[in-house]
Amino acid sequence: MYLHIFLKSPSPNKIISALTDGHWGKKLFYDKRLSVDSTISCASCHKPSYAFADNTSMTSGVFGRQGVTNSPSLANVAYHPYYTREGGVPTLEMQVLVPVSEHNEFGFNIVEIVERLKNDTRYQEMSLKAYGRPLDPFVITRSISTFERSIISGDSKYDKYLKGAATLSAEEFLGKELFLVKKQTVVPVIRGIILPIMNLKTMAFMKSMPIREDTDLHKRSQTLLSSKLLA
Repeated sequence: MYLHIFLKSPSPNKIISALTDGHWGKKLFYDKRLSVDSTISCASCHKPSYAFADNTSMTSGVFGRQGVTNSPSLANVAYHPYYTREGGVPTLEMQVLVPVSEHNEFGFNIVEIVERLKNDTRYQEMSLKAYGRPLDPFVITRSISTFERSIISGDSKYDKYLKGAATLSAEEFLGKELFLVKKQTVVPVIRGIILPIMNLKTMAFMKSMPIREDTDLHKRSQTLLSSKLLA
């Protein structure tokens, strides 16, 4: 689906917050103590090297428990109107609690996380400096969500291509067409910024979407692939 609208920025207070305590939230984002067995962090599933997404079809959680979904990218998550693939969580702060309590993800709860971290003097100092209060669920959820709002992508090669400042290779251009082909794209694109928003409607569409092997794009991709293999 295409959303040809003007991108609305996060509220000014959230932008200011991102500048002042985003670093604090980043530490929590990478802290494995947030999971019940201290083996995974937010960054274990939302990997920076993969645009803060995962490179596996199903993301595993604590104790090697098999997950039920793939972790989507957090790039530009600040602009999302709702969260989780079903779209049932209205704020990013509330979304932080979802993986924490999910049995197949962190398998923990926010109250016990606070208890585990309360003796970390560095965290307590940062909490008091950023929020004027001791470490608690409010601080943890606000800090992590603030860091996530700072993950903005808008200067990639594709963005530069849209501005006429870069040229796509034959493979990249074909990939763009495949990605944005009418009736097959379910990822919203706003003024070049891709928002990986998933909800019940788009998920159902993805599951029912047939593979169109007779399209001109498919033939062109096969030709390009064959030429690369034979080169």
